[in-house]
Amino acid sequence: MGALPIVGRLVGRDLRRRPAQAATTVPSLGWLIPAVLATLVVVTGLTALPAWVGSRRPLTDVLAQEAS
Repeated sequence: MGALPIVGRLVGRDLRRRPAQAATTVPSLGWLIPAVLATLVVVTGLTALPAWVGSRRPLTDVLAQEAS
C-alpha cells in the first residue's frame, strides 16, 4: 500500500474523531489588521530601499559617466 492512501486513511480517521479541531478558523480583526499593515510597511520599505541606494550618487555624476 502506498504512502498516499495510508495518509488519507489517517487523516480521515482523525477528522472523524476530532472534527472540531480540524475546522478552519478565521483570525480576529484585532490580529489581522496589524498584520496587514505591517506587511504593507515592510513591502514599502523594501521597494523604496533600492531607489534610496540608487539616489546616493548625484545625477550629474551619473550623466557624466554615461557621456564618456
